[in-house]
Amino acid sequence: ECELSMLPHDCKKKSDCLLEGKSGPKYLDDGKTEQSESSTLGCDPVVKNKILLKVDALKQRLNTWTRRMHEIEAWYKRELVQATNQTEY
Repeated sequence: ECELSMLPHDCKKKSDCLLEGKSGPKYLDDGKTEQSESSTLGCDPVVKNKILLKVDALKQRLNTWTRRMHEIEAWYKRELVQATNQTEY
């Protein structure tokens, strides 16, 4: 975030770097935007690569924590069923 906030002002314009259309982003089922992400980024190739790497890293972290959250929810449900069964006897 800090690095992205230090980008030159002209690179932050919606028409240059953001992954949004004129009416906002249109997401597909896999989380990608309707347009090609690489074609909508018009900044310096080094900056574009950094942004894409950061987006990929964020997606990986999101997948990891989503999986972990599902594991915790499953554990909680098992424990709840076990506790409920123990109090019935």
